[in-house]
Amino acid sequence: MSDQKVIYSTLRFLQSPSESQNRIRPGRTQRPGKTDDKEFSVPWHLIAVILGILCLLLSVTVAVLGTKIFQYIQENHQQREKIRNLSQEYQIVQNDSYFKEQLLTNKILECNSRENESLQQKMKQDFIERTCKLYESDWSCCGIKCYYFIPEYKNWKGCKQTCQNLQASLLKIETKEEQVCLLS
Repeated sequence: MSDQKVIYSTLRFLQSPSESQNRIRPGRTQRPGKTDDKEFSVPWHLIAVILGILCLLLSVTVAVLGTKIFQYIQENHQQREKIRNLSQEYQIVQNDSYFKEQLLTNKILECNSRENESLQQKMKQDFIERTCKLYESDWSCCGIKCYYFIPEYKNWKGCKQTCQNLQASLLKIETKEEQVCLLS
């Protein structure tokens, strides 16, 4: 070999105090996967029990929350059904009041038309009575228009003054039928 020197060193890693107690001492052998039972038994059992209790509490909490959420969904569905039913009832009541209002309006119109008919009949009767009286005093009627004929001769101003006194107007023939009626 050559004249070169070889230097060997050993590496040591710092360990936590608990690991330094549990490390394998020189000259002592330990099987893989096995630890010293006396040193690890108490803390790991305590940790396992605490974790088990926490898991149990978490499971209970999830179950309670799941139940509450399910109840909330059920109540929400029931409330929506109630609102839907109330809205349908409101529409029925609203439609019912609309129909009642329409019936009332129709009845009022019917009563008004009956009153109008009776009023029209009364006006016709009055018109006929007036017309008959007018025929006696130089009045002539054609349809619904009445005409007063003055038997004496007057100029246009005199006729106009007479019409104003009677709250009437001078003769104005508007249709052929009116002319035929007056001449007959």
